[in-house]
This record gives sequence, structure tokens and C-alpha cells, in this order.
Amino acid sequence: MTGAAWDGGPLPAGDALRAALCDPAARPRLVRAAVVDAAFAAEVDGWVPALLADPDPQARGAALLLAQALCGRHHAARISAALRDDAAALVGIADPAQPGQTLALSALRYLVSIPGPRHRAARPGIQASLAHPELRVEAWRAMADDEPEAVLPHVAALLRAAPELADPVATRFALVHTAHVEAAAAEVAGLPEATRRAFGAALEKHLKRIFAVKRWVACRRILFGK
Repeated sequence: MTGAAWDGGPLPAGDALRAALCDPAARPRLVRAAVVDAAFAAEVDGWVPALLADPDPQARGAALLLAQALCGRHHAARISAALRDDAAALVGIADPAQPGQTLALSALRYLVSIPGPRHRAARPGIQASLAHPELRVEAWRAMADDEPEAVLPHVAALLRAAPELADPVATRFALVHTAHVEAAAAEVAGLPEATRRAFGAALEKHLKRIFAVKRWVACRRILFGK
């Protein structure tokens, strides 16, 4: 389809296509063309690795947007590795292609949104996101159901930044990861009293509900020393 007229103009090829994909004004037409034409989609998709490796935020933002727009699940390993190994190039840097979020948040949302977000290729990037404040809440939501060991070291930082999550985090550990509930309480023990009380109230409610009273007593001692 490259070189053919589509939606008001010819489609670029080669380096001209790369430049157009980084142009916010030109890109939407190219994405629409790629959605309806498999051959052109393959050409567009082929630029994603090079754009992601480019230090220019415009290029990296374009790569993340294209991967998501074209449902490019096969880019999961590459984008996951970028979040894990080169987070400094993404965290805190505004994404020109998706205003209102950073490149790191765009990368994480791509990993979470593709089919099977916790498959082997995506997991390292999602897990690494727990270490970054701007990503921690969304990473926790993606991993909370099946990755308790990965989430545990970040529980205190998560609730320090978002104390309103004390109830849902405690509920998840009480009902889904009951075997780890004392470890979760130990992570929370150093937080302000209001957070500990909200966390403890949810633990008490749900642990008693599942007849895990001994676990609640242990958690109460950890949280409140009594």
C-alpha cells in the first residue's frame, strides 16, 4: 500500500514513513491506514523497535502509541525490558504522543492492556514498575491478584503515597494471599497510625470472615503491639 493514495494523500515509505510516524499531525492518518491494510501495518509496525531505541521522546512516544494502536503483542518483551533496564529514559519524561502521561506510564499501560498482561514477556516490566512512584499504583493493580511476593516489598511505599488504598490492599491480602498477611502487616507497621488502623480494620473484618482469627491476632500485634 506504500506509495498509494489513501485518505487524501500518498503514503510515505522508508525514512519518510519514519519521520511521518513521529509527526503528531501526520501520524493519525497513517495509523488509520495501518488498521485497514495488513501490508502497510507491517511496514508501520516494523519501525517500532527503532523508534523505541531512539532517545528522542517524540520517537519513543510514537513507538509506544503504535504498539498499542496496532495491538503489537510481540513488542511486549522489548517494552518490558525498557521499563526494567532503562527506566531512567522513560520515568518522569512527558509522552508527546499521549499528553497527560509519561513515557513510562504509556509503556506500563501497553503491557497491562495487551492480551494476557501477566504473560512471561510482560511481567518483568510490570514488576519493575512497582519501584517507581508514578507507576506503583497501576503496577499493583496489575499484579495484586497473583504476585504477592513481588508486591510485598512495595506495600509500605504504596500506602505511604496512597493511604486510601489501605482497605483494598488489606482485603486482597486477607482474602487472596492469606498466607502472606502477617508479612503484609509487618510492611505496614511503620506507617502512620491512621493508615495502620484502616489496614487493620479491613484485615480484622475479612480474616474473621474466613475464620482466620489467629492470623488476625498475629497481625494486630504486629500493627499495634497488642
